[in-house]
Amino acid sequence: QQVERLALAVADAAAKGDPEGLYQTINERARELGGRILVLDTEAVVQADSASQHNGIWLPYREVRDVLVGGKETAYGFHRITRAGDGEGALLQNAAATKVWVVYYTAPIISDATVIGAVLFSAKIQDVVDSVSGMLENIFIVFLCVMLAISLIAFLLSNWLTRPIVT
Repeated sequence: QQVERLALAVADAAAKGDPEGLYQTINERARELGGRILVLDTEAVVQADSASQHNGIWLPYREVRDVLVGGKETAYGFHRITRAGDGEGALLQNAAATKVWVVYYTAPIISDATVIGAVLFSAKIQDVVDSVSGMLENIFIVFLCVMLAISLIAFLLSNWLTRPIVT
């Protein structure tokens, strides 16, 4: 819903070709939402980037294609990208970069009943992935302990139950 509202908020500036107004709007909203916002044209080329890093770059993401070509109202996807530090979406090619999980939400920008582009909101979800991984590890450890206890009890019971038959 936030991305759909964002698409409505940037539609006027995108339709008028107002780069300053567009950039100001996406910067404010990116700070409010705690992520990164990109505005793309109908060819999936970045027209405005709240991090000022990908202007003019073509984005081949499925989420973008789904709203621009597929006619979907919204789309989302999870990606593991390379970045350094906590800078939102800073794709890097150096050795100090780390892999983190992000989610991309997209919605079409509509003006006069015509799709004129798309808005993409990106947020880091690495903390959620780390929490789920930690829980899965704990569940696995508990599972192993329970299986070991069941095996030990089964072995002891089988010895106790078969003892009268053997002697």
